[in-house]
Amino acid sequence: MSKGKRRIGYDEFWATVLRHCQTQSGCARPAEGEMAYQYDCGLGDLVQIPLYTVWFVNDTRTEILDYNHPEARAIRAEELARTPLVRSRLERWFKADAGPITEAAVIILHCTGCNRRVLIDGVHRTIWLLSRGNHSAPVHVTELSGSRWPIGTPDLNVVCECHY
Repeated sequence: MSKGKRRIGYDEFWATVLRHCQTQSGCARPAEGEMAYQYDCGLGDLVQIPLYTVWFVNDTRTEILDYNHPEARAIRAEELARTPLVRSRLERWFKADAGPITEAAVIILHCTGCNRRVLIDGVHRTIWLLSRGNHSAPVHVTELSGSRWPIGTPDLNVVCECHY
């Protein structure tokens, strides 16, 4: 599944967040069992364990909502990639002159209590690749894992099933 999974310190995780991530949830830390990792894997392997994004939907899956919207519902990345809802968002983002998208670098928060993960950076590339069926695309992952994430943690507040 993952190649060369190595444990990194929180400082290295935080440096990656500062360089790449724009979501508020990148600042969050679990209360117990904190461990940070970096590893490479294929996109198909990455989505085998429930992976959600910071793009939430309403009950009818006709609208993308923010994490703090009362109707926000989590949706797995591979399901989101199949919805017509994201097509226009991806087409506005994609720059054809930049060349093809063949890989992704992502940042993930992982709750070890419910084994759910939220993709907090690299969402566009990941959904783009999934929407085109490129499950063999290489993905470089930086992940912070642990349990007992604060209930107010943006994005995890919608995804996690075991907030304390």
